[in-house]
Amino acid sequence: MVWPKYECDGPLTVVFIGILDTCLKHCLMGNHPSIERQARPGYPHLSPIREAALVHTRTLDVTREQDVVEAYEAIIHMGMRGTVNDSVFHGGTKAERLPAIATLVLCKRADEQGGASTEHIPGNRDRALTTLAAHLWPTEMAQLVQSLEPGVEVQGVCQYLAQADRLCLAAHVLRAQDHTDHDDISDAIARAVAAGSTRAEALARVESKHRELTDVLTRAAETYKKATQAYMAVGRAEQAITTTRSAGDTHVVLAKILRSMDRYERAARAFEAGAAAYTDAGHSTEAAETDRDAANAYTALAEVYERGGLHKRAADAYELAADAYWRAAKSYTQAQQPDQARKAYEMAADAYWKAAESYTQAQQPDQARKAYELAADTEMRAERYALGANAYMAAGLPWQAGDAYKLAGFHEQAVDAYELAADTDMQAHRYARAGDFYMLAGLRAQAVDAYQRAAKADR
Repeated sequence: MVWPKYECDGPLTVVFIGILDTCLKHCLMGNHPSIERQARPGYPHLSPIREAALVHTRTLDVTREQDVVEAYEAIIHMGMRGTVNDSVFHGGTKAERLPAIATLVLCKRADEQGGASTEHIPGNRDRALTTLAAHLWPTEMAQLVQSLEPGVEVQGVCQYLAQADRLCLAAHVLRAQDHTDHDDISDAIARAVAAGSTRAEALARVESKHRELTDVLTRAAETYKKATQAYMAVGRAEQAITTTRSAGDTHVVLAKILRSMDRYERAARAFEAGAAAYTDAGHSTEAAETDRDAANAYTALAEVYERGGLHKRAADAYELAADAYWRAAKSYTQAQQPDQARKAYEMAADAYWKAAESYTQAQQPDQARKAYELAADTEMRAERYALGANAYMAAGLPWQAGDAYKLAGFHEQAVDAYELAADTDMQAHRYARAGDFYMLAGLRAQAVDAYQRAAKADR
C-alpha cells in the first residue's frame, strides 16, 4: 500500500473524534482536506494525515514481509514538523527516533497478533526502547510515569506502544531520573564529617536528600518486573530476559546507594533481589557476585549489632550472610567456577561459626548447636574437613566428627570422637550403634560388650 505524505506548518488544534474519523477517511483515500492541521484529543502531537500510517498497523499482518516493510516506511516518513517525532522527543536525529517508533508500533501489532514472529520487523525492540527513553521531553516522561497508576488513561506516544514496552520504557525513565551514585553519596558523607558533623547527622541529611531517589529506583525495579510479566504473557521470552536483567541492575544500583548510607539491611535485601533477577535471567556469575555483596552487607549489619551488644540479632544477621554465601556458591557452581564456589562455601562456614558464637553469647544454646552443625556441613562442602570435624564436636555430634577427622587424616582425633560417640550411645542404651562406633575406634572389647547388651535387650 502506498501512503500519502503531506507536511503541515501550522499549530495543531484539538478536535472531536468524529471529525477525526472523517478526516482519516479522506487521508486514506489520498485527499488533502483542510482539517489536516487538526489532531484528535487522545493524541495531539499527530495530524490525522500522519496518524493514518499508525492506524493502519492495527489490521496489519506482520507475517507478510512486504506489508511490514511498507508500513515501516510509511511511519518513518510521517513528516518533519509538528509530528510525534518533533513534539515528543528531543535530541538525536530523525533517523534515530522515527525508526524506533516504527519498530515498537509494529512489535505491538505482532503481540496483538497472537505473539507472531517479529522477524520481518526492521530494527531491534530493546534498542528502540533505549533510544526513545533517551530523547523523551520531561512532560512526556511525566505522562509516561503517571500512566503507570491504575485508572490513568494512556496518552501521548505510549498509546501506540505495547503494554510491556510501555512498562519497560517507563522503567528506563524512572531509573534515569537521577544520576547520583553511591560514590557521590559516600563523598558527601565524608565531607560532612570532615566539616564537623557526626556520621549520624551526615547520614540523616544524606538520606533525607536522597530518599526520593531510592523510592524511584525501587519503583523502577518493580516496573521492570511488571514488564517482564507482560512480555511473558505474550510469549516474548527474549524481552522478558532483558527486562529481568534490567531489574537486577536497578536493584544493584539501589543497593549500593543504600549501603553507602549504612542502611545495611535494606542494601542486603536489594542485593538479594538483584541476585534473584540475575538468576532468573540466566546470568549465574552476576548472581553469585551480587549474593556475595548481600552477604557482606548482612555481615556489616551483624557487626553493628555486636558492637551494640545485640548478640541475638547479630547471630540472625550472620546466618542470613551465610545463606547468601551459599546461594553465591551454588551460582558459581552453575557458572562452572569451582574455585570461586569453594571460597563462597568457606565464607558461609565462617559466617555460621560467628552466628554460633553470637547465639552462645545471647544464651541461646539450641540455636548455637544448630549453627555449629550448619558450619560443619558447610566446612565439609568446602573440603575443610578438620574444621568441619571441630564444628561437629561443638554441635555435639561426635560420630560425624569422627568421619570428618578420618577424611582430614587425623586418625587419633577420629578414634577419640568415635569413642565419645559410643560412650554417649551406651548411656542412651543404644547398644548396637555404640558397638559400631567402638569398632570404628578399634576398641574390640568394648564393642563385644555393647553387642552383648544389645542382644539381651532384644530378647
